[in-house]
Amino acid sequence: MFLLGLAVAKTCDATGLDIVKPMARKIAFYLWLPALVGSGLYALTSFSGDTSTSGAMLALAMRGAFVPMLTLTYLSIAALVLGRPRVAFVAALLAGEGRLSLSIYIGESLLMGFIALSYGLGLYGKVSPAMSYALCVGVYVGLLILANFWLHFFRIGPLEWLLCSLINGQFEKLSQQK
Repeated sequence: MFLLGLAVAKTCDATGLDIVKPMARKIAFYLWLPALVGSGLYALTSFSGDTSTSGAMLALAMRGAFVPMLTLTYLSIAALVLGRPRVAFVAALLAGEGRLSLSIYIGESLLMGFIALSYGLGLYGKVSPAMSYALCVGVYVGLLILANFWLHFFRIGPLEWLLCSLINGQFEKLSQQK
């Protein structure tokens, strides 16, 4: 799945979303209902309390079949919606996340750990579900804004830079000029 995502990203980076729209329409049209129903059944099976081997095997098989199907459906719908001129600003905002995905992922983990756990604010179990969602959305939006600000000065994120430097055995350029 990672390599499939990488291939799509490289293709869309070079040509834009127009090249994937015909396939995205077909995927969204044909997969949305089986993906939604199958993922719902997977969720019911997973949380049914059935701890038998056959129940676990069924849940695992359903996960393997329906979770990728639902992911493809979501991505197809996103490709169709984000390619429209009226929502181009959303695609531009989310582009920062794609270029700093590792930094944002680790940043979310660190910030939410600090907010929730005892070494930080210790809010786990002390806030309402609505407040939990608000905190999650706030952290995510804050990191998106920070990522786009970062990209005005640098071409990749700090953790992406560190990973590239370690893999290549030399310090990569972090500035905008390649």
